[in-house]
Amino acid sequence: MLQVPARVTTQDTAQLIHGDLTGNVLFAPDQVPVVIDFSPCWRPPVFAEAIVVADGLLWFDFPSDLLAAGSDHRDWPQMLVRALIFRLVAHSESAGPLGQAHTGEPDRFARAAEIVVRQMAMFQAAPE
Repeated sequence: MLQVPARVTTQDTAQLIHGDLTGNVLFAPDQVPVVIDFSPCWRPPVFAEAIVVADGLLWFDFPSDLLAAGSDHRDWPQMLVRALIFRLVAHSESAGPLGQAHTGEPDRFARAAEIVVRQMAMFQAAPE
């Protein structure tokens, strides 16, 4: 069974962030990117980055080294755990009254959680 380390208190001050940035930025040649479908959340800024990385792991098969993107932030491992919890809860809400997950969804979450747990172990083992 997968064991995820406990949530801990984070240090950053919360602010208004986009809580669902992945897939909600439009790009066009020679144009400024446009953010659509704003999902306001009151969280530390690094949480928005963690959601994008979690989404990449869950639905776009991004490589695990993507997790190093925010590794210099002291709360990065904790934000990754929270981002996966956020996505798991959000998707459990869409499972409907019968609680049926979409095909492959449990495996995607298990894979992403395993990658995050491995990354957290490396982060905690690194000298400060």
